[in-house]
Amino acid sequence: MDGPGDYVGPHNDHHPEEPEARDGYIDIHLTLSTGGVASQFLVYEDGGHFSAMQDVNTLGGITAYRLPFWHYTTPLQARRGRAKDARRWVLLGTFLYAR
Repeated sequence: MDGPGDYVGPHNDHHPEEPEARDGYIDIHLTLSTGGVASQFLVYEDGGHFSAMQDVNTLGGITAYRLPFWHYTTPLQARRGRAKDARRWVLLGTFLYAR
């Protein structure tokens, strides 16, 4: 991620063309945000619809996702007057299932 207005559109991270990832995998995210970020949300499917949402704006957080599933992030919103220092980074590790 970068700064204000940055987002990721709907996707499911499914890679059927890759035999090791075809049946799913685990992503671990280490999320780091600056104090200039007001909000950013992960919207994801629940029951086949984009009907669940979690705040992903954290000064330091760890999340784990079992993929694939449909999801997107909303545009990053800066705190008033702090657009210059509003940043969010995601460090990603992907772990395939052992066969």
